[in-house]
This record gives sequence, structure tokens and C-alpha cells, in this order.
Amino acid sequence: AYVVYDRFRAESLPGIFSWLREHDIEPMGRYGLWEYSTMEEAIKELRDWAKNRARRASLDTKLMDLLSAKKK
Repeated sequence: AYVVYDRFRAESLPGIFSWLREHDIEPMGRYGLWEYSTMEEAIKELRDWAKNRARRASLDTKLMDLLSAKKK
């Protein structure tokens, strides 16, 4: 199955993506991004997202540890 492009796609996507991200929904893959991609690209995109998310979580934990240490 393929994503169907129509004349409203280009002007609609920024607003849709903005709304999704405001609700902590990260659009990914062929259907989430409304673009053609291969399965390999979708897997790579998800792996990259997971690595970045894990890195941010680790940094958040380190920051909280630093802030807690300063309060003591």
C-alpha cells in the first residue's frame, strides 16, 4: 500500500504535524509522515528515534541528579 498524495497534502502536513507533536505524538514511517519510504528506511528511522530518546532520558536523569545534589 502507498500513501495517497492529493493537492492539499503540502499545506496540510505542517499543521497536522504540529498538532501531533503538541500532544507528544511523533509521526514516523510511511503513514506517519505521509511520504513514500521503504521498510528499511522505517526501521532505521525508528532506531534513530529510539537512540535519541534514550540519550535524552539519560541526560534528563543526570540533570536531575545534579540538581538534587545542589539542594543538599
